[in-house]
Amino acid sequence: MGVFVNFYFGTQLNVYVDNVAENQAIQIAPILQSYYATTGSWDNVDQLLKGEVEFAIESRSNIRGGLGRAGINTYRRMGPLNLPLFLRGQRLILTDENEIVIFDSIKKATLTTVDIDSRDMTGVTISGALSWNANQDLNNVTLNNKITEKLKLSSLEMYHGNQFIGFLFIGKAFESNIEEGFVNRFNIGLIITAFTSSGFAIIIGLVLSRRITAPMRNLIKATEMFSIGQFKQKIEPQSTDELGQLTKSFNTMSEQLEMNENQRRRLFADVAHELRTPLAVIQATMEGMAEGVIETNQKELIRALDQTKTLNRIVEDLRLLSLAESKQLDLKKENINLEELVNDVIEDLSPIAEESASEIVFKNPLNTTLFVDQHRIKQVLSNLIVNALKQADSSPIQIDVSRSDNYCQVSVSDSGNGISEEDQKYIFDRFYRVDSSRSRTSGGSGLGLAIVKSLVEAHGGNISVISSAGNGTTFSFTIPV
Repeated sequence: MGVFVNFYFGTQLNVYVDNVAENQAIQIAPILQSYYATTGSWDNVDQLLKGEVEFAIESRSNIRGGLGRAGINTYRRMGPLNLPLFLRGQRLILTDENEIVIFDSIKKATLTTVDIDSRDMTGVTISGALSWNANQDLNNVTLNNKITEKLKLSSLEMYHGNQFIGFLFIGKAFESNIEEGFVNRFNIGLIITAFTSSGFAIIIGLVLSRRITAPMRNLIKATEMFSIGQFKQKIEPQSTDELGQLTKSFNTMSEQLEMNENQRRRLFADVAHELRTPLAVIQATMEGMAEGVIETNQKELIRALDQTKTLNRIVEDLRLLSLAESKQLDLKKENINLEELVNDVIEDLSPIAEESASEIVFKNPLNTTLFVDQHRIKQVLSNLIVNALKQADSSPIQIDVSRSDNYCQVSVSDSGNGISEEDQKYIFDRFYRVDSSRSRTSGGSGLGLAIVKSLVEAHGGNISVISSAGNGTTFSFTIPV
């Protein structure tokens, strides 16, 4: 790119210099023609061109090739010409009507040939606009000899009236120090600009690359922390593009992993806690009997047996929950009449309701058929009703059934103390109890609602809770029709 710019600039500079030479020829030709018209010959023209004398000359001019300008026959006195200042590095050659060189601005009055560098020589043709050529052969031009044919093609033909009076050539005689210095300064400036631009490009590239790769480095660092089990990592999004979306997704994944890890730890702690009490009771009973501290009788054996049943129930609930959550639970689905299913559950739980001095009311029975696992749906409904009876405080439990185009909804409502909004967030978690101080006997193991949620979702449905403190609770689950 730099080579091209340098070449283009050099070419355009040569065109500019040649245009200057063209304009100089156009300016000086009328003066020479007027001199010839005034004196009738080229005698002493070298003194005029060298600035040694001054003359009163006619201002009319006649130049072939469109360079002449018609003027009025007026005379004015001109001061001596300062040809070196006027030409500024250009070469002026003038011939007479016989094409003999009578003046050369870089030659002395000698017949010897002076070698010059003609690689930048330029000129004009006689056919209208000047066309400057850098390949002119000026080495063979000498005073008092004819100019070359090649030089004629780049020279102006001057006339006095219709009389040919000579050729005028102005072109580059040598490489000007000013031009050479300007080109050198331009090249230096170009190099400095190139290096400066490259430096800025590198700096900007580094800044942009660090800005672009910073989120990636943060993600890599966070994933390394993940590998050692530290899931509590959060990265602040720095943009809204793809990297920003990736960062948001990573933060979501981090929160989910952290929550899963906390649930896993809580599950282990809860399982250990739930198993510890019955195991401790069984161990104490067996040790007491073995040491003779506790009498071996039916009462103590039944007590130990109840604890083993508790252990078995907890293990079975965990197994069922695991199968349901992993979608490996084998559901034995069949067409079941929902109204009959609800009535069967109410009949089974009536003794428990009587003990609680409560009543189970089936409101708006709906005769509809569902394709479900009858045993599992009974388990769901039983869990919800038993929980409601524990909260009812002798008030009735209400069951409602409704149907839409695609779903059938079953709701179980009580008028107990209700559940706070904070507890509703975790109500379906394993081993979660609304009142952590409640015992296993009154509050269960904390797996009931988790199992209910898993069984409903295994049937393709959903479960929700609506409650407020002091206004009772309504659990609703939907099953696809």
